[in-house]
Amino acid sequence: MTLFDVGSNDPWLREARKLVAAYEVDAVERDQAGGAPIEQVELLRKSGLTTINIPVRYGGGGVPWSSIFRVTREIATVDGSLAHLYGYQHIPLLAVYRLASEVQRQRWLTDTAKRQLLWANSGNVAARTSSGAWTNDHWIVNGHRPFSSGSHVADYLMIAFEDPAGNRITAVIPTDRQGLEIVGDWDGIGQTQTGSGTVRYHDVRVEADEVIVGASPEGISDRGDVHPLETLTSQLAHGVLMNIFVGSAGSPEGGKRVHPRCHQAVRLLQCGAGDR
Repeated sequence: MTLFDVGSNDPWLREARKLVAAYEVDAVERDQAGGAPIEQVELLRKSGLTTINIPVRYGGGGVPWSSIFRVTREIATVDGSLAHLYGYQHIPLLAVYRLASEVQRQRWLTDTAKRQLLWANSGNVAARTSSGAWTNDHWIVNGHRPFSSGSHVADYLMIAFEDPAGNRITAVIPTDRQGLEIVGDWDGIGQTQTGSGTVRYHDVRVEADEVIVGASPEGISDRGDVHPLETLTSQLAHGVLMNIFVGSAGSPEGGKRVHPRCHQAVRLLQCGAGDR
């Protein structure tokens, strides 16, 4: 999985600009309405952009994170929510690449690349509000987790829960798993369609082979080695957010397409702290 090589002629950026032309038509109206951008996500899948960071050997594009950032920033010029969904879906994919076993990588990454699937995360580290109990040969998970961005449109969900001893367990499940409830209680300013709200677990079954085998209770590798990517995950996540801000602030129309509640914030970003 490549990091930051920068190319001067990025074909994926051209694809992003095609999406921008479609998204800008009703971005403000959709942000006011909230909910799930189903049609827009389908366009994103068809563009091929969702899996470009997956290594080539698993069927992806193998592009660097610089391309992910550029695409995120481009989409954010007209739609912060879609940029958020796009950028952050690469974080759980990165976790699979750096922590999962090779069997799990082949299973999830290959399937994702083949079907252009979308990922989301429901494992907020600050919330210890979901727990699992081992039953025979699987886990049963109950509780809830907040800030589950993309869960309302995703195909795969990376989840986290605590075992009876308080250890953190990380796993991957499909979003149509029985007992999984996407609450839909998110209404963030200018980001109403990111689905960053609550996911509830009602006796959700998690198979043993769905647990990320390379993750320790602390969420880092227990294989005895430390992959360089493990030191960069939080920085990459913040990089996605930064590019959403920069793209929104750099909108060709000066932020006019952004939800009215965001105008003041966008103006501050455009002017900079020194101009306030």
